Amino acid sequence: MTRFSMMSPRFQACTITLLGAALLAEAPAFARRPIEDDVFKSSQPHETAGGERVRVHYVRRHSLDPQGPGVSLKTLQQSVQKCVASATKNGRKVNPPTTWPDEAMVETRTDGYYARNRGITYTRSVYFGVNQVDCSLTDTESWTAVLESSYGMCQINLLQKTYQGKCDPKKHEQAPVTVMVPPPPPSQQAADLAKMKANPQMAAMAAVLESTLAKAPKPTGAIKTFDGVKCDVMTVNVPHKGTQCIMRGGSFVPSAQAIASGTPNLLLEMNVPNADVEIPDRVKQDIDVGAYVFTPFMKGFTKQEGDDE
Repeated sequence: MTRFSMMSPRFQACTITLLGAALLAEAPAFARRPIEDDVFKSSQPHETAGGERVRVHYVRRHSLDPQGPGVSLKTLQQSVQKCVASATKNGRKVNPPTTWPDEAMVETRTDGYYARNRGITYTRSVYFGVNQVDCSLTDTESWTAVLESSYGMCQINLLQKTYQGKCDPKKHEQAPVTVMVPPPPPSQQAADLAKMKANPQMAAMAAVLESTLAKAPKPTGAIKTFDGVKCDVMTVNVPHKGTQCIMRGGSFVPSAQAIASGTPNLLLEMNVPNADVEIPDRVKQDIDVGAYVFTPFMKGFTKQEGDDE
């Protein structure tokens, strides 16, 4: 704790300025806090999931600061500096942090398991803020999972141990496989669009289709490799410009996830500055995991009101 109430106003102001500068200049930019280790070093959900074996593709990703390395951290440090200045001016004790989050004010890790007809994504996040009473850091954690298929959606809160929606002991194994129809090549799309424009009765529909195609991700021809798995780099234009990398290969395309995301396969990487930046930590194709990875709500969870018919 630091207390300034007995200092002279001039010395107090000087001390506040120096302390604020020290917070920004000397703070270790990449010193993890304990809660970050809890989020990022926790076990993979399938490591403890039993049940019959189910073949899946698995992707673990984590977020980066979408504004650029260290930008959100600097903003957080400046917020602490302002808090210290205000608190000490009013004679309150301050307890500014000595360690800082890795780089972002909001950090997220996801674990996704995608079978042929269903998928579940575990999302664990932590948000860092400033306690305006003593200028210490606060952290708010979120940990959820969403099971999704053509059968429906089951939403699970892993911290509050509640669930709602289409949640059943069968783990959505009864959901039918939705066959993905691959889009025609760009040359064929352009030819079909030209025919539609030439037909007055289809001109309005052609305009809508042209706008939709213009916003759709487009292949760049570049290929990346993560954990031995290749992905195709696509451009993203809406609502922000950037790229995403879509997995190629594997013995099947997980149709439920592909349809939900509007992509031809699994998302491995997202790089949209100022919006969403995520990179994969682990990527596995065609691995067998316990089916209970799809039903984390089966033991000790409370059902909330919602559509489960």
